[in-house]
Amino acid sequence: MKKSPKIRCAIYTRKSHEEGLEQEFNSLDAQRVAAEAYIQSQMHEGWEALPTLYDDGGYSGGTLERPALQRLLADIKRGEIDVIVVYKVDRLSRSLLDFSKLVETFDAHNVSFVSVTQQFNTTNSMGRLTLNILLSFAQFEREVTGERIRDKFAASKKKGMWMGGPIPLGYDVQHRKLLVNELEAEQVRFIYQKYLDLKSLHAVKDYLNTHGHQPKRWLTPAGKEAGPQRYCLQSVRTILSNPIYVGKIKHKEKIYDGEHQPILELSTWQAAQQVMQTNSVARRSPRNHDHAILFKGKVFDAAGQLFSTTYTGRGTKRYHYYLNKVTKARISIGELNGIVSNAIQGLDIAAAALSVPGVSHLELAGRYQGAVDRILTQALERVVLHEASVNILISKQQLISILQQAASHAGNANSSAMLTAMIDHPETIELTVDVAFRSYAGRKIAFSAKRGAVNIHQTNHDQSLVTAIVRSYKWNKMMDAGELASAADIATKEKVERTYAGDVLRLKYLAPEIVTMIMNGTQPRTLKVSQLLRQQLPLDWEAQKRLLNIA
Repeated sequence: MKKSPKIRCAIYTRKSHEEGLEQEFNSLDAQRVAAEAYIQSQMHEGWEALPTLYDDGGYSGGTLERPALQRLLADIKRGEIDVIVVYKVDRLSRSLLDFSKLVETFDAHNVSFVSVTQQFNTTNSMGRLTLNILLSFAQFEREVTGERIRDKFAASKKKGMWMGGPIPLGYDVQHRKLLVNELEAEQVRFIYQKYLDLKSLHAVKDYLNTHGHQPKRWLTPAGKEAGPQRYCLQSVRTILSNPIYVGKIKHKEKIYDGEHQPILELSTWQAAQQVMQTNSVARRSPRNHDHAILFKGKVFDAAGQLFSTTYTGRGTKRYHYYLNKVTKARISIGELNGIVSNAIQGLDIAAAALSVPGVSHLELAGRYQGAVDRILTQALERVVLHEASVNILISKQQLISILQQAASHAGNANSSAMLTAMIDHPETIELTVDVAFRSYAGRKIAFSAKRGAVNIHQTNHDQSLVTAIVRSYKWNKMMDAGELASAADIATKEKVERTYAGDVLRLKYLAPEIVTMIMNGTQPRTLKVSQLLRQQLPLDWEAQKRLLNIA
């Protein structure tokens, strides 16, 4: 009698949850016993169970990223398995799409698939039909369960219940309910007020990170502290748009009255939403220069050839370009407008000249957007396109005039002398932006700006250093005039840390040569504000320079 060839059978078991796995005989064991009994019944066909265990305890069937399953697939590809045996089809996968991928792998390596309780074999057409029907029902059951959970979730939120997720700043959770954390609630109110003052998400984010404010932190189940160390733009936006702070619960596009106590007045929250809406509209409007022909008659190549304006169209849509009629090179008007606008907004020296403590180029872009627009349309003299850069020439006189008006409008006095002193350049200020060509059909047609590549005569204006110097000048002047008596008073008034206020006040002892370097942007690139503030500055100016590694 001819002996049947040996058929190597791998048993795969899975359980979605870890509950009960610690028991001496658990669900995985039960599945394996049933599979082994089935293999035993097929001994006459040469079936033999492999000793390797493929057990996935605590893994969902909705994904293929399971360690034992991945080991199983690897062994299949090495040709070590002939048949896969499972207790039920959904142990291998609950997704019809995932299962079809698995079956393709099985077929490619001549591996059969057998379900013990559903009794079919994928080597024949009837088994495949049964498999597809069973998988369809398994997926249907999963989707129905998901719909029930979503319906319950929506009904609970409609009642104002908090249904979990990241705990918002300003609240703690006890017994699945939100309770106001007064210390954090004060920070939330401060963030809203700061946004209403600055009207810029970037500026608020920079301010919070600069002044040591931290996002929400929490404890993991293991008792370890977790959460981000610094604010990002999205975290600030989430706080400023979250209706939870006025006692509401949001579910998709609907907002319901919540069970928790509000932190903010409704009028404050609505004012913040109005500012965000206004800023959003502004970003989409022609004011942001996406399509406006701002530089007509001002765009040249390195040889002095003027770029004219043109457009192409498809249907009702038009694409606008600056075109060099000699070289046929062209650049998108929106793209060049963006490059130049970003360079103007990156004028740290202009932001510092506004004489506002804490002002950065991001605030200049938001709070002083009108000044940026006027610089683009009135102060800009010429834009020169090179092969690897864009040169932007700005009238110094026009720039000072525009910034003085912006500073005056913001209520900042005595900015004229500071503007003149800080902008220590010739009558025409030149910005250089590194760019790269993009090619089409073998012809260079457009530029693409490289990030962080704006230079002003190769100077090194560090906004944090300039801000510290300006603050020191202002705060010491207030102390001399008797308006404030101590660093503690300054910390309270300016909403900064006491130690920071004291460190900034001591900068009045900084050598004039070092102050001039910082204002002109010629200080060593290694000199950082943190290094400057933590030093106990000696009165000997030469010693200061040695201490700060300044030649």
